Amino acid sequence: MIDKEILLIARNFPPMGGVGTRRWSKFCKHLANRGYTIHVITINYKNIDTVNWLHDVQHPNIIIHRLKGIYPNWLLRHKKRGFFEKKTYEIFRLIYQFKCNWMDNAQGWESQLIPYARKLIKSKSLKNVIVTAAPCSVAYMASIIKVENPNINLIVDFRDKWNDEPQYAYGSAIKSFAKKEKAVNMELQTMLHADKIVVTTESIKKAFSSIYKTCQDKYVVIHNGYDTDEYLTTNTELNTNKDVLNIVYFGSLLGQKHLAIDLLAKAIKKLDDPFFTHQFKVDIYGIPAANYSNPIPDIVRYKPLINPKEIAATLSKYQCGLSILDPHQSDFIGSKAFDYMATNKAILHISNGGDLFELLEKENQYCSNFKLDELVETLLKLKVDFENKQLKQGDFKAFDISKLTSKYEQLFV
Repeated sequence: MIDKEILLIARNFPPMGGVGTRRWSKFCKHLANRGYTIHVITINYKNIDTVNWLHDVQHPNIIIHRLKGIYPNWLLRHKKRGFFEKKTYEIFRLIYQFKCNWMDNAQGWESQLIPYARKLIKSKSLKNVIVTAAPCSVAYMASIIKVENPNINLIVDFRDKWNDEPQYAYGSAIKSFAKKEKAVNMELQTMLHADKIVVTTESIKKAFSSIYKTCQDKYVVIHNGYDTDEYLTTNTELNTNKDVLNIVYFGSLLGQKHLAIDLLAKAIKKLDDPFFTHQFKVDIYGIPAANYSNPIPDIVRYKPLINPKEIAATLSKYQCGLSILDPHQSDFIGSKAFDYMATNKAILHISNGGDLFELLEKENQYCSNFKLDELVETLLKLKVDFENKQLKQGDFKAFDISKLTSKYEQLFV
């Protein structure tokens, strides 16, 4: 019989915002609704970020244990406002990185986490322990908990990769070779001591499998997904101008994502088609890259960030969703793609391959890499289907968070 009282270790958890907190906010909600009691150990984060999923974890079956965080709360704030605050943040981040947080900003929390988790596991006779990473040092802390409590079923949930990511690269991010060796050994110990290793994409599984070959039977892919409860809205307002293809994008264009907008501008110029200058509009609810100059402001329009609760009503005004991945980071599935999947929107996707590209292409969505001719061809297909009232819709039921929760339940003992 499965033990229905579990422990989740999540350094990042609501009211902290950011996409990293969404995954386990949703899993906690659905597990709680199925009768599980979830003990969540997290930090005592004192801010309430603008975009957060606190409403999902306010359930009597979700018991949150907030421990003191070693890293200052204000340095963890999801949004840094103003020039002075940003510069101050950068200075103190570098100080902490030099002093003790050479790998990530959770280092040092073990002094709070491990004794508390040990006591909780013993007092509640907990068997199933899940740790979600990043920060990856927390996964290593959980491996120590496993050593001290060998009878627990330790599930390590990786939203991202670890030592092969740029932020852990020796010589640039981690200057000391001894520290890089330590980081690799921390990852190795985490993998060896885990009972199951959950990853969010096949690409991450492939990367881990090529390094830790003896852990092949531990890997399980459980994607991120969409929560149908977020899309229950009575607002069915559609754009009244049926001759205009309205496309929506949620999220930031930080990193190199803005290159997709530059490429879109070049493609529209090359097409020299009145449809794309008068009947093609893209609204971006998000943050542009610093000092970025929008090349097509009459077509691509920036709008303020919105709360997750407003997404469903906003989506009802658009026929298509835009998905962009950084040209150098195509091995993950952007969370906003799930909003489009949940609401049966056509999807225009731009990336240099990757899991999401392959998934959407399989479902006949409008996919292009960062090559101009490829995007021109994709836009023409989108135009033809729109004018013929035949925009493609994929079958994405497998990404319903309820189905993914059932998959997670199979890992419990």
